Amino acid sequence: MKTTGGFKSKPFFVWILLCLMIFAIEGRATEDEPEEMSTISKFIKKKRINAGYLIFGAQSFNLNNLNNFLESKGYPALNEQYPVLGIGGLLMLKKIVLNLEIVRTLSNTNTDDKRYFSSSRTKYSVLNCGYLLKSDKGLMYYPYVGFGMVSMYLRVRESESQSFDDITGTQKGSDSTVTHFLLNVGMGVDYFHKFKKKNHGKNNLVLGVRIGYLFSPFQNDWRVNHIPISNGPDTRINGPYIRFTIGLGGWIEKIIEKAI
Repeated sequence: MKTTGGFKSKPFFVWILLCLMIFAIEGRATEDEPEEMSTISKFIKKKRINAGYLIFGAQSFNLNNLNNFLESKGYPALNEQYPVLGIGGLLMLKKIVLNLEIVRTLSNTNTDDKRYFSSSRTKYSVLNCGYLLKSDKGLMYYPYVGFGMVSMYLRVRESESQSFDDITGTQKGSDSTVTHFLLNVGMGVDYFHKFKKKNHGKNNLVLGVRIGYLFSPFQNDWRVNHIPISNGPDTRINGPYIRFTIGLGGWIEKIIEKAI
């Protein structure tokens, strides 16, 4: 299991935009292909405020149950604070705000114990729906709720290698994962620099902040080295976050036009 990795931004954004389009298209397209393409074409031509952006910030998780289990077995506890990176897209339809975000926490490793090290990371995708409370000269305020999926990755390994000559040795350890349904509540603020209503934010620099809370209402089973395990610790993904965004207005519109 890799603990690092990048985002394939273009395919991801195309996927985002097509998902948002499903929610935004007014009316229902029939099974007739020309009429469906006409509906999509009308959607593109009708300008709406939209933006694509990068995400960075911090996430905190409540890992008490998991850490109690690890410590009871003699393994180092996990840190509960994580830096995050991600990408997202935003679409405003009058008072409705839709955004889709994919976020990944960076791997957080505890090496305090000389015998073992433990590390964890998460990645999640959420689709949020908000309501625009106020728009003032490019400054947008909106609360939102959303849902998605989250996966946590846990790695525990021996840390007894003393030199590079030990790289062919076998270290005891395991890679574990758990996946949950995710709920998201929060407040967002976006600022479209030099916003002009007539161009719907196109080509504006967009800065934003999100403050919210993630929680998993249900517990799922762990998988240890890809094998389902039913007696793992209850590890739901719950905790507050703060995220900052920077992007460009009009990205969603441009990518949809190129995609179709």
